[in-house]
Amino acid sequence: MSQFSIVNPGKISAFRQTPDGISGSSQNSFFELSLFTYGIVNVRFSRSETFNRLSYAVIREPAGGLSDVSDLPECVVLSSELVSVRLWKDDCRIEFLTTEGKTINEDEKGLGVSWNGEQVTAYKTLDRKSTRL
Repeated sequence: MSQFSIVNPGKISAFRQTPDGISGSSQNSFFELSLFTYGIVNVRFSRSETFNRLSYAVIREPAGGLSDVSDLPECVVLSSELVSVRLWKDDCRIEFLTTEGKTINEDEKGLGVSWNGEQVTAYKTLDRKSTRL
């Protein structure tokens, strides 16, 4: 039985703005965040510099020119008229926000995207205010 260790993306080492959003690398991965429309963001992480372009979730092509990129001390922010995405520099966690700054969805701190062998996982937080316990 083979046992794998969990690998997280690690700290961002470099990024650049693209016509659709941002792309870059971290200690253990490569990433792309592309705005397809003002409200649809395609997020890709890979252990290699190449990405699988097949998407079962998004069938559109990026429209280009929809985003504004801000390089802040703790995160990179990709913004459109409908949504903002924070990519945290220390661990590549992703947080989606409304234009008013309310969190829509976010990665679990310390986990987020990770690899266990060939399997990819993503851990998200649960908004306890919107659930019945």
